[in-house]
Amino acid sequence: MKRPRPEPEALAADGRVDRPDLVTFNVSGKIYTVLFEPTLSLHPNSLLTQLAEEKQMEKDIFVEGDQDLFKYVLEYHRDRKIILPPTVSKEAVLREVKRFGLDVGSEEIVEDGVHIPSFTKRLKAEQARLSVQERENRSALLMNMYAQAMLELSKDTGDKQFNVSCQNVLLKLGKDADAIGRFLRSYDHPCFVQLIQSWALTVGYSTTVSETGKNLTVTFKPIT
Repeated sequence: MKRPRPEPEALAADGRVDRPDLVTFNVSGKIYTVLFEPTLSLHPNSLLTQLAEEKQMEKDIFVEGDQDLFKYVLEYHRDRKIILPPTVSKEAVLREVKRFGLDVGSEEIVEDGVHIPSFTKRLKAEQARLSVQERENRSALLMNMYAQAMLELSKDTGDKQFNVSCQNVLLKLGKDADAIGRFLRSYDHPCFVQLIQSWALTVGYSTTVSETGKNLTVTFKPIT
């Protein structure tokens, strides 16, 4: 679709140029159209205002700039304030508007919606929460392995005190050593202790848990 062109400039009776209302900027191929009065004229020191005053009115003004950030340059011309979505860098916009001769302070650029640092902080908190949940899940699975191995060993020990170690889990359940090693590197020890103690009480045993290096040992003692 062919874009309509502004009317060519005309001379008034006193010899001054009558200026059309609309000014069109071609920003690296992207077209922006803006009112000269009052949007640009309120900023006489702006590079855009100076270009609009000097140009041949039948032609667009070509501007080298960031196509996506240019709308914020025009926004400042119009409102003397810029409101940014959380996905746009405030620093980048500040640099862009100053390139066009606008004396804009940081306080005149307002970040709207979700603030990126806050969003990042919440994201990290959620990742930490999931990490804790994963460690608790691994603790529960590890406890289940030890509980199964304990039931197997109790058949041979009767009501005597005995220990269940990683080696016992491997021998009694045929578990892979690397798999157990992964659990031991990323499980929650207090959670494991609480789970194994609670379960042991249901089958009549008290427990003591010790961890030495890569070995985790649970001592089961019958409750008399």
